Amino acid sequence: MKILVECSLSEWNSFKSLFDSATKDDLKESQHKIMDAIQLYSARVRAYQTATQAAIASLTVDQAEASTAIEGIAEDIAELKAIIERIQSSPGTLSPEDQAALDDGEALIASSTANIEAVAAVMKAGAERLKAIDAATPRPLPPTPPEEEQPEEVAV
Repeated sequence: MKILVECSLSEWNSFKSLFDSATKDDLKESQHKIMDAIQLYSARVRAYQTATQAAIASLTVDQAEASTAIEGIAEDIAELKAIIERIQSSPGTLSPEDQAALDDGEALIASSTANIEAVAAVMKAGAERLKAIDAATPRPLPPTPPEEEQPEEVAV
């Protein structure tokens, strides 16, 4: 048996006596308690990982929807620019076609506004999900202190 140099023989005998009084059943009970705690911890880790993966999958869907909406907004903006250019290049007063183009432009503006609001809602929901994931994620442990020199072990 090896003990640390700093441990006197009397301290070791006192410590050892704690184990001498433990029965085989006591040790098995301790083992079961430890294993139960490990299994509970493992189940919690798996549940956390499952929830995190589900949140990431949901965010991926939200990102795809937001991307589609952004593409739609970009198309709306391009169409509005074309309408504005067509109206500005027509001479004189507004023709019925120009008025129709203005009306189309107003409809596109309303549609774009709705798209922008939808994208903002999706982004806000995504941000809230990310905050929830961050809140559920344990903070990193403090840095491990530098290892101190270990006392030499001597055989007894």
